Amino acid sequence: MITLSTTLKTLLSQPHLTKFLCLKITVMPQFTYCITTHHSPVSFDGDTYVVSNLLSAMDEPQFTASVDRDLFSMEFDDSTRTLSTMFDCNLSGSDIVVYLCFLNANGVPNTTDKLTVYKGIIDNYSYDFDTSEVGSVKAKITCCNLMASLDAASPYYTSKSALRALKSDDTSFDQLYEGSGNIVLKWGKK
Repeated sequence: MITLSTTLKTLLSQPHLTKFLCLKITVMPQFTYCITTHHSPVSFDGDTYVVSNLLSAMDEPQFTASVDRDLFSMEFDDSTRTLSTMFDCNLSGSDIVVYLCFLNANGVPNTTDKLTVYKGIIDNYSYDFDTSEVGSVKAKITCCNLMASLDAASPYYTSKSALRALKSDDTSFDQLYEGSGNIVLKWGKK
């Protein structure tokens, strides 16, 4: 059950509520991309969200009584291909969190009382070049619904060196190499 703080209940009861989004994508442990739709940078939980007007559309949160297997997607106006560097890092499987934040009565961002709109992983990403309008480029990120991923088979291609880069003491791939012959795998064992 979701419990709302007193401050958040007060904010939500206001007739003219000013809100903004904060989006955090963790591509690799070393690279995090944080943007906000607010007009000035916002900082919370050790991250600074930079101003961006790229986000043009986002699926609304769904409140259903049954298990929801729909995908969550966002669309960005990216004519300058700002997101291309991030797209080149292979976003599939990257962590993503979308927060809905509010301004308090003084017009200051209230990041203590925020709502998590989506928290999960990126399933797919793409660019769409619209030739009918000069310079129109849309970037789309589609995120997995966590319930939908339960029955999905997602292969993970890696190598011994790539796994060592993530966790230096992981030995799960030590016996896997070309021409190694039959082996008995003991996943998670050292």
